[in-house]
Amino acid sequence: MVDKDFVKDKIAAFLKISADDLQEGTVLSNLIADSFMIVELMIELEETCGARLQQEDVKHVKTLGDLTSVVASLSHGRSAKRVRDELALSAEEV
Repeated sequence: MVDKDFVKDKIAAFLKISADDLQEGTVLSNLIADSFMIVELMIELEETCGARLQQEDVKHVKTLGDLTSVVASLSHGRSAKRVRDELALSAEEV
């Protein structure tokens, strides 16, 4: 089952760090400074989680928690538009 913890474990394995070291509020650019590595991570998540990620899907993704939510939601067949709208709303609240 693809849930947020599963996605977090996959990200930790990709980064070769412990999942315990990853916090939901961690800003992705602090974890991965190289944009090419971010693209590689997205491809890895698509392959292992069965989520098809479009640029528009991750437009408002800033933190590890945002990314795990998007991937887990899309893996469960939720509408990509609905996930994007929810992220956009949470970004406006900040």
